[in-house]
Amino acid sequence: MSTPQTLALDLSKLNLSLHLQLLQLAQQNASQWLALGQSLLDSNAAGESKAASALAGISDWSQMAQLPGDTYWAQWQQFFNNLQKAIQESISAQTRTAAEAQKVLREWQQQVLQSIGCLTAPLEQAQQSQQPAWQAAMAPMQGLFEAIQGSMQGLADTSWVGQWQQAMASAMQGLPDFTGTKK
Repeated sequence: MSTPQTLALDLSKLNLSLHLQLLQLAQQNASQWLALGQSLLDSNAAGESKAASALAGISDWSQMAQLPGDTYWAQWQQFFNNLQKAIQESISAQTRTAAEAQKVLREWQQQVLQSIGCLTAPLEQAQQSQQPAWQAAMAPMQGLFEAIQGSMQGLADTSWVGQWQQAMASAMQGLPDFTGTKK
């Protein structure tokens, strides 16, 4: 826990640490995206190179006839398969990055709360030291609460409606009614 004298410095360090950790996560995320893009490019280039080699080896129509007719469409299908795989991997990478960012933010929040404990600790101590004074101030009210509770328990018998009306009437004596005159 910080002290009031070191709180500003400690909070500044925590904030800078948070920003550095988030920056590191962003750089890791960028590296993952770069690796995914490079993997996609390499996969597609390998397939295209294979098809181009097969085409380059053709020297007559009979060899051309043996070349699969769907070579072009097969290359497109491979491209989309690679793209789908890259998208799935990128979603996983983003999910991991978001989870790490949440973890970093939770840790930062806990550290900040621990640091500002130096401000709240004196308040908690003051509240605890004032507890006996509040109890002493409330002691006279305790008798009133007990009397009200006793009278409410007395209302539990069969004639409770009449007793309640009497209790309300006696409580209302001296209070102004809606016309402004005293009862």
